[in-house]
Amino acid sequence: MNSKEYKKYKIDDYVYNELKWFCFQYEQKRQKLKDCYYLKSMNYDGVRCENHNENIAEIKAINAAQLSHDVDMIDTALRLASDTATYEFLKKNVTQKNMPYERLGAVPMGRRQFYEMRAKFFHILKIMKIG
Repeated sequence: MNSKEYKKYKIDDYVYNELKWFCFQYEQKRQKLKDCYYLKSMNYDGVRCENHNENIAEIKAINAAQLSHDVDMIDTALRLASDTATYEFLKKNVTQKNMPYERLGAVPMGRRQFYEMRAKFFHILKIMKIG
């Protein structure tokens, strides 16, 4: 983390790390969201389960709402911080571990400008997630 850009947006190390690890869960959250839309059949073996009072569809709907909110928050911050030419590069950088600027390929901007855009992304995400 280049502290100069992040200090400009008043993001301290702890908040930055929280947001960074939140973004690393992006693909996992998208996969779990897809899974929420499928109901699995239940095993009716005649054994009564007293502790199973929840409605599975209701639980999946609540999980889907939270996961959808998280994914949308990241997607919105990406759209606000980047343009169409840099969106996928920024998305790959913030959602995948060990994906620095140098490994992204032909990014249509310089390294310093890219990391300034990245800092702006985390600033927007911080406002959306934390306030």
